[in-house]
Amino acid sequence: MIYRIFYMFILSGLVLTPPSGGAQFQDPPLQKMAIVLPGGEKVEASRADTTGARERGLIGNPRLKLNEGMLFLFETDDLHMMWMKNMKDPIDMIWLNHQKEIIDIVRAVPPCQSDPCPVYGPALPSRYVLELQEGAAGTFHLKKGMRLQF
Repeated sequence: MIYRIFYMFILSGLVLTPPSGGAQFQDPPLQKMAIVLPGGEKVEASRADTTGARERGLIGNPRLKLNEGMLFLFETDDLHMMWMKNMKDPIDMIWLNHQKEIIDIVRAVPPCQSDPCPVYGPALPSRYVLELQEGAAGTFHLKKGMRLQF
């Protein structure tokens, strides 16, 4: 009986304790990094190198300019699939292997506003995904096998 009262006391304390402070924690702004393309052009990309940053991606960001992007950095090579849930504008997606070599490009990926959203990804494992303004892959003449520097 005493154990039952003790557990009820503990449970009620956990359930009835209000959240502290009500402060909202936000991730710090993403760091920017320069990416040099094979033609010598430079793109300033936001680094998505945490789980939260990768999940958030470009959601809520203004339309990318030609020299802007987001680089998703993963710890391991894998089939990293991407989607366009709640995005506003189409983009180009570029997958790179651990040597920073382009292994796949999907151009003009459209936004998705309702489930189920299609997912995109290469047939080979990748380490990085670069998202650019729609049409940037063509403007910069990016092709499979080319290497980027960052």
